[in-house]
Amino acid sequence: MSKTANYRINVSLHVLILFTFLTVLFFTYISKLEAESITNVLNSAINDNVGKALSKIDNSPQVDKYIDWDQLNKMAKDIQIEAKGESADVVANHRRLLITGICIITGLFILLISLYTYYYMKGKNIDTIKIIIENAIVFSFVGGIEFLFFTKIASKYVPVTPDMLSDTILERVKYKLFEYLN
Repeated sequence: MSKTANYRINVSLHVLILFTFLTVLFFTYISKLEAESITNVLNSAINDNVGKALSKIDNSPQVDKYIDWDQLNKMAKDIQIEAKGESADVVANHRRLLITGICIITGLFILLISLYTYYYMKGKNIDTIKIIIENAIVFSFVGGIEFLFFTKIASKYVPVTPDMLSDTILERVKYKLFEYLN
């Protein structure tokens, strides 16, 4: 039965360390890389395509009688001012995710302590030093591999193709212009 106790505590500690490592890695490093990656892709798509579309509209012979450029410029500046900073919904979502992660880590920690206390009170021989050393060795390798995977592979993966972004942006610009003109 001591073997079962050691096994259960070992697995619980594995899960706690893994989840804690992934949570910390995500919130301190990966989330920032992902935000930077998405920003770069969006900026590239916008810079490459929206300017071309607006130039084409601006060079159209009849555009001046339909579009009040001063009003359109004011509207664009207002949108730009409103879009500064992070969205309150996004900030609230990120905070909820962080709290969820912390709650899960706390729950796993309580489970580990409860298991240890339970088996200790039952007089089971728990080899704490062996469990800690084993987990330290395993997670030095696992942590290194996960860090390399996220920094060298996952962070370089572009989830949305630039052509899809360009098409979506241009369609929204056209839609909003036609909405404005009508």
